[in-house]
Amino acid sequence: GLGSEARAAGLGKAFVNTPTYQALKRRREQADDPNGPDAYMADPQEVWARAYTQWVATRSQAPELAGIIQRGSGVHGGYRYWGKDEFAPVADAIDQIFTAFGYMDP
Repeated sequence: GLGSEARAAGLGKAFVNTPTYQALKRRREQADDPNGPDAYMADPQEVWARAYTQWVATRSQAPELAGIIQRGSGVHGGYRYWGKDEFAPVADAIDQIFTAFGYMDP
């Protein structure tokens, strides 16, 4: 739809500006194996998959899902998920995309 490219660019910007993504990027750049787990974790499709998972967990407010996300956040969680505060702009960007496509009410 009209403006979907801009919204997607906003989502990409929201991702890359997070400390979690920056840490993954550094780990990937420093890894011995360019195709190893750090490269996989920083792959844009994998980043989107984890962001969508975290978005569902956040928006559902299910305690079980929140616990999974919390355990996978930060350095001890292998940077699989974002901390609550740093994920907020990513979640907002996902909201905007889903609203634009009519999957969510404004």
